[in-house]
Amino acid sequence: MRTSSATSGHFVLENITSNGSLYLRGGKQGGALVLNDINDGNVGIGTTNPDSKLSVKGNIHAREVKVDMNGAVAPDYVFDINYKLLTLQEVQDFINKNGHLPNVPSAKQMDEEGLHLKEMNLKLLEKIEEITLYVLKQEQRIKILEDQLSK
Repeated sequence: MRTSSATSGHFVLENITSNGSLYLRGGKQGGALVLNDINDGNVGIGTTNPDSKLSVKGNIHAREVKVDMNGAVAPDYVFDINYKLLTLQEVQDFINKNGHLPNVPSAKQMDEEGLHLKEMNLKLLEKIEEITLYVLKQEQRIKILEDQLSK
């Protein structure tokens, strides 16, 4: 189905692969929305080869994104009495050796593999919670030093 000539590309609804995929095109050749690729149930926007349930070749704008945890663990374990919090010297040594924070992928790794938002948000929360523990320890040390100075 076309609403204009085949070359103008204003609106095209077609099954061009005879595999059951439905393509909607609203612009010039290449701008495609693939609906329910029959082979795997994937949906693509801006791509004719979706590799996930929703593949978008371009930016996404949303008011909010909710990510299910599905077995992922929030890093409250950082506050467990048995958690092995690295010393700041150990963190410094790791950074000097590896060029990034412990338990955080390197820029090169992120470049090569991409970024999983749920995983990264949990790692960042882990780092925030660790920083909170460092700050609380420093606050305790400052208080002890202030008490010693006031005597």
